[in-house]
Amino acid sequence: MKKIISFLIVLVITLLAVTAFLNTKSCGEKLWGKKADTITLPPIDINLKSRIDSFLINNPIDGCLGIEVYDITAQKEIYSYNKDSLMSPASCMKILTCTAVLRYMGANMPLRNRLYISGDVKGDTLVGNLILKTQFDAAFNRDTLNLLLDELKHKGISYVKGDVLLDLMFTSPMNHEEHWVIGDLRTRYMGILLHGFERVKKEMASAMHARGITHIDGEIMYGKLNPKKTNLIAENRNSLHSMVEKSLKVSSNINAEALLYPLGYLYDKNGHYRENGKLQLLTFLRNELNVEPSMVCNIDDGCGLCPNDKLTTDLLVKLLIYCYERPYIYNEVINDMPLAGVDGTLYKRMHHPDIMGKLRGKTGTLTREGGISTLAGYFIGKDNHLIAYAIMNNGCGVENGRAWQDNFCLHALQPQTFMGELNKCDSIASD
Repeated sequence: MKKIISFLIVLVITLLAVTAFLNTKSCGEKLWGKKADTITLPPIDINLKSRIDSFLINNPIDGCLGIEVYDITAQKEIYSYNKDSLMSPASCMKILTCTAVLRYMGANMPLRNRLYISGDVKGDTLVGNLILKTQFDAAFNRDTLNLLLDELKHKGISYVKGDVLLDLMFTSPMNHEEHWVIGDLRTRYMGILLHGFERVKKEMASAMHARGITHIDGEIMYGKLNPKKTNLIAENRNSLHSMVEKSLKVSSNINAEALLYPLGYLYDKNGHYRENGKLQLLTFLRNELNVEPSMVCNIDDGCGLCPNDKLTTDLLVKLLIYCYERPYIYNEVINDMPLAGVDGTLYKRMHHPDIMGKLRGKTGTLTREGGISTLAGYFIGKDNHLIAYAIMNNGCGVENGRAWQDNFCLHALQPQTFMGELNKCDSIASD
């Protein structure tokens, strides 16, 4: 009998303990009496959706339209229209290329241009080889080369009795992509490395002659640096920041296309860097955004000049969110994107006082396919919410698309807070 009573007492105590535990959990408390962590996301601007609806009804536009607006602060989509439709992004393709480069390499990755010698220096004569070693510097030009050779001259070397080796990452010229129109690639603005080996060879011979450096024996030829048997004479550096900034701020097609090369080197160090760069973009989408590229894009180049390039507005917004979640990428992107009415490719647009300086956006423009105009970026809305947006107009005429987007941003999005200085006026470039 005593055993039965003891058993019943233990059972009652156990039931009471279980009941108390369940009550505690149902009240949102953890085992140790602490309140459960609950995340209450800030409310979205409910009027933003109705403003967009009203604007679309009252301002119809020809062609295909894709829109997505996402409240990053509230982590919620506010509005979308045709967000999964594949459309031509024009230069908004550069957002993808720049984001991938910043993810894998960072804006501060140095691009080193170096001059080495091997062999012996006897008086004013180098008895050995002179070696130029470059990386993926799209801005490498005659001035860069001259500065390197000036250092050689300052060391008292006036004769080179040996080979001049060019160890270049760009060996073939950057030519027009298959579907580009002749003239799309403004070769006169390209650094000499992008013109390929033969151009660099010619520039090297000319620069040596201009500095009184005589090449006695040997050839100017392609060759590989052997760092164990050489001495560094001169070096200058650029960085990926300058290429990313030019790609986003002034929509430089040359710099954006050149960014495919370091991406391609990352994919396969054995050459074909430009083509492999596009494959690395697909890898980025799969591994970093967890999307199947065939469902959200078609990539023929890195700059958006090709009308066969296709993205969805949803992918553009996902890229903008991805950037925001990584401060080292976001800080670069937000500062390099044009500011409404102030600089870059938005310098001549959005001058209304209610929007000027209050919106960041990467523009895209193609006059082909009936006219393509795109815009994607960030603004700060009601309650200090950061909002990402993407707009793609295809087949509407460029000027019509731009005017429609400017009015959409002014009257529907209604950015609230300044995102940059109004007294800054940078150079303008078309995209």
